[in-house]
Amino acid sequence: MITLKTLPQATEQQVFDQVATHLLTQNVKSYDESLEGCVYRGPYNLSCAAGCLIADDEYNVNFEEKGWLSLTADYAVPQTHQYLISRLQILHDQTCVEQWPQQLREVANLYQLNADVVSQ
Repeated sequence: MITLKTLPQATEQQVFDQVATHLLTQNVKSYDESLEGCVYRGPYNLSCAAGCLIADDEYNVNFEEKGWLSLTADYAVPQTHQYLISRLQILHDQTCVEQWPQQLREVANLYQLNADVVSQ
């Protein structure tokens, strides 16, 4: 499992596979009503696309309400694969769940990654 600690050694394909599997298994957005938005860690043990790359002991509540690129700019998380992770986070936040499989395939195509995990 990829975490912030192991992210610098992970390939884009490994990041995509972990995030896609997470999203399609969870099959619901990580959303917090009180913040009125998607969150890295949500109720009922949910996590967003980027949140599934953060181990519980690496998570910081101060991450909330900041996009992945902001966290990389602040050096709060590794910059490795920052644009892929940001795109996957936006997919989670701005796309309805029913569209996730198609949108994940499009991201895979854009980054020249294998999308087989989406079909499984």
